[in-house]
Amino acid sequence: MLMGFLLTSFGIRTYTTETLLVLEDTNAALASSLQRNETQYLDPTEAVAVFGSRRVFERAVDELDLTNDAEFNPYLAEENANPGLISRLFSGGGERTDSSGSEGSESLDDGSSEEMEALERQATVDVLQGKVYLEADGRTTLISVVATTESPERSAQLSNAVAEAFLNELLETRLDALDRVAEQLSLRVASLRQDVQESEAALQDFLNASERLSAEDLTVIGDEAQRLRARLVKLQSESAADAALMTEANALAGLADEEVRTAIQANVQLAELFASLDLTPDVSVVDALKDKIANRSDHRASLIDGLNASLTDLDAQLAESSEQKVRLQQLQREADAASEIYDFSVRRLNELLVQSGVESGGGRIVLRAAIPQEPDGRGRPRTMVILGILGLVTSIGWTLLREATDQTLRTRADVQRLVPGVRCVAVPRAVNNRQSGQNVRAEQLFISDDVTEYSEAIRRLRGDVSSVGRDGGAICLQATSDFVSAGKSLVLLSLARSFALLGKKVLVIGADMRDMSLGKQLDLLDPALSLQQVLNSEIRAEDAIITHQDLGIDLILPARQQGNPVDVLEGPAIGELLQSAQSQYDVVLIDTPPLLDAAEAQVVSKLVDSVLLVAGVGASTSESLVAALDQLPLPLDGSDVVALYAAKPEKENWGRVNRRKFARL
Repeated sequence: MLMGFLLTSFGIRTYTTETLLVLEDTNAALASSLQRNETQYLDPTEAVAVFGSRRVFERAVDELDLTNDAEFNPYLAEENANPGLISRLFSGGGERTDSSGSEGSESLDDGSSEEMEALERQATVDVLQGKVYLEADGRTTLISVVATTESPERSAQLSNAVAEAFLNELLETRLDALDRVAEQLSLRVASLRQDVQESEAALQDFLNASERLSAEDLTVIGDEAQRLRARLVKLQSESAADAALMTEANALAGLADEEVRTAIQANVQLAELFASLDLTPDVSVVDALKDKIANRSDHRASLIDGLNASLTDLDAQLAESSEQKVRLQQLQREADAASEIYDFSVRRLNELLVQSGVESGGGRIVLRAAIPQEPDGRGRPRTMVILGILGLVTSIGWTLLREATDQTLRTRADVQRLVPGVRCVAVPRAVNNRQSGQNVRAEQLFISDDVTEYSEAIRRLRGDVSSVGRDGGAICLQATSDFVSAGKSLVLLSLARSFALLGKKVLVIGADMRDMSLGKQLDLLDPALSLQQVLNSEIRAEDAIITHQDLGIDLILPARQQGNPVDVLEGPAIGELLQSAQSQYDVVLIDTPPLLDAAEAQVVSKLVDSVLLVAGVGASTSESLVAALDQLPLPLDGSDVVALYAAKPEKENWGRVNRRKFARL
């Protein structure tokens, strides 16, 4: 956020103006839709995409003559900084000698000049597009034209000029569309006029050429045809009956007259026909009947033929009349449709011609840009918020990444998961010295009667260590760690002081000859008689003992490194020293180097009763603790203790500690 404040505080001051225009459809614009009973509204987002093209900015460049403004014409700015640069660029060189031999600058030819002007104009348009932009609100028909320049007057001019150019572009585009539609519709009207004339002429020609029957005539012809059909059906039935009588008459041939007369009397039709006969002696009854039936059949057949001919003629007249009627109706419909389409197109053409004269472009400026009085804030609040959010997200992501990849020990549960069955004590970080920022020395921690969370943790550690004593005998404990600076020496001295407060006789042996952290804690870095001299049998152990009156403990400290510490400790002298110390002291504490840095701790661990492994919160990891345990000759068991130094107090979830409940010791 501070970086964002600095970024927005310095630099060139800019001024931003805004011009608002609204898109609206007039009555003429509504009539411009070719779809009937529908209204087309102009979408502002589509209008910006379609009409807010490069041509709008070219109009503004030409109107305001921005090619002669160094703020917008980059070539002009370079020309001012380096005179003659563009001329030399387009002329292809510097000074030349003319035909008369005098030396001078060759002028640009017409082609190069036009090319240079076109290039400058396009570059100016590019710069203008970076300073002015159109923004549409999808929820309304408002369009904002925003301009940002170094001059307040120029910003107002630009936003207003681009808004006017946008409306002009919109107007011209719509008028061009109207002109194209009117032209196409004019051609269509001419074609429809020809179609109407042709359809009307075809209808008239058909009326003149056809002889159509009236409705009454068609009715009479229809009735006559119906009557003839009924007569024809009756004659056909009678003809069939005559054929049947002829069959029966043929059956009477060869019978006697009496038998013939009896059969005739039995048949009603034959009897009626026999009664109408005019018999002669030379003609038989059967032959007379057959002749009568044949004559009647022939007459009926001729009547049937005449009726069929008449029906055929009547059907032909009816079919011809129906076809003419259908054709006439079709021609009338075609003529009516062509006339209607022609009339509609003529009306539409007249509307478009009227509209082209009253079209307003579909928009207007509702708020012109005013000259700003104050420069822009350069987006300071937004920039600071964005950078603040980015910083927050980055820090959260970094924290989560560190937590996900962090294998350091944090709580007692982490240690107990790696070393099950071994006692673990969480020891808070010792009180810091506010002046020096370093850990105060061990004597300052316990000389005071203050009860702290650190002192209480040391007392809990003292209780766990006391339980490893064999049959109430002396305690021989080795203190080591996995890494350097894990708090090992401080915890060891605090533990020694805690035992001394109980009246125990305590001896602390500093076997860490590489770091000599015990001497650093007690300001005894270079003792006169050292542990190395005792182990080399140069002096007695009693001579090297240093009694610390404030802490109430005895110490044998090493001198600065003399020889290899491992070689010094691997001799039998260290074992003899520990046996002698256990016979004289209640508690013997040996400070050894970290397991992962030196091999002394492995040597000493074989000679002690238990091991105190000190791990540091945030310094020791699961891998380092496991690797340190692998260095020990024997695995840790119930007699060993792990101290987790700098751990958070386990009682922090219980509330603040009431120190008045603890008695002074």
